[in-house]
Amino acid sequence: MRFTFTRDWVDTDGMLRVFVSFERGDGYDARQDVYLYPTELAEFGRRLRSFPSSVTDEVSFRVGAKDHEGYSALALRAYVFNDSGHTALQVSLWGNPAPELRANFDASVPVEAATLNRLGEELEAWALNNDEPFEFPGESSS
Repeated sequence: MRFTFTRDWVDTDGMLRVFVSFERGDGYDARQDVYLYPTELAEFGRRLRSFPSSVTDEVSFRVGAKDHEGYSALALRAYVFNDSGHTALQVSLWGNPAPELRANFDASVPVEAATLNRLGEELEAWALNNDEPFEFPGESSS
């Protein structure tokens, strides 16, 4: 699994345009530009740092609109997928330009909880100081 966030520009209200890239590690990957507020991404990271608290725990983040009204969207979801407490990360990206160019990506990857906690810590730090690109290589679990 490899994640990157690269800031393109900052709006006057602090909103960022970022390029998000996700590689699952088996040939499934996607790249999409999205608009987000860094404080919201930092909050997702903060919640991810202590994930999971139970076998029913789920932490999610979503920006943009995946319908035909929005330009693009990103959704991230960390969840527990069995009673043994194994965890996974779901990444969904939508690009909604003209209908003939529309694209969607949705993939999950099993990831150790400790890796998700580290992702949360690093995402929170990057969201609050996003001058350099964010890169997160992590190992998926089997």
